Amino acid sequence: MCPGEPEGDLGSYRLTSNQAAKLAEVSRPSVRSRPPRQTGMFLKGPISWAWLQAAGRLPGRAFHVAVVIQLLAGMSKGAPVSLASACATGGDGRTW
Repeated sequence: MCPGEPEGDLGSYRLTSNQAAKLAEVSRPSVRSRPPRQTGMFLKGPISWAWLQAAGRLPGRAFHVAVVIQLLAGMSKGAPVSLASACATGGDGRTW
């Protein structure tokens, strides 16, 4: 026998099929479910805080227009944004 080698029969250290099944159940990672899909309208980010601050410092409804532009830009997925439809509906279906 070599130093550090366990004494006795190595088969005694073997798991039974029941023990192996229980261990497999416990060690199995839990399945994460996806969070619910975002519904409704939302602003696609990231939106620069400096950009929002600059729009907020402008007079009148500049901040509101900037948010609608950001909304339309997120919806267009990189295509050019037309402000004509935004002016008519406000981006959310309401008339300004």
